[in-house]
Amino acid sequence: MAAVPEYYNRIYYKENITVSAGEEVEVVTVKFSQAEKITVIIRTTYDTSASVGMNLRGTYFIGTDYVNTDDLFNFTQTVVAGGTRQDTIRTDVPPTGNVTIYLKNNDDVDATVSIWVFVEKKSGGIEDAVFEEPSGIT
Repeated sequence: MAAVPEYYNRIYYKENITVSAGEEVEVVTVKFSQAEKITVIIRTTYDTSASVGMNLRGTYFIGTDYVNTDDLFNFTQTVVAGGTRQDTIRTDVPPTGNVTIYLKNNDDVDATVSIWVFVEKKSGGIEDAVFEEPSGIT
């Protein structure tokens, strides 16, 4: 995984991710140590023939144990054929750990997604979390 540049350490943003029909894409892993909540904003532009909404899933794990993961959230957007839909997911997290965020396109046509992620601290404000992208994310 490649580290995201330092100026992204407060808010992760990736635009125009093409998620092919039937594909699941690992977008980013967020590492944090003072968290209270994680917020993910997803904006999807759908093809005119789209019929199934984009699925956004976050798995939680401690350390580097990718085997023992639990879904922290699992959300499917309402499809807007030929249009754009934006949703915000905000959920509590344990104070320390990691969340990997995935996008899954269950439709038979491609979709384009932009995503924002940030971690709120217990003491208020936004944590300087570490965001790591898998190699090859476009």
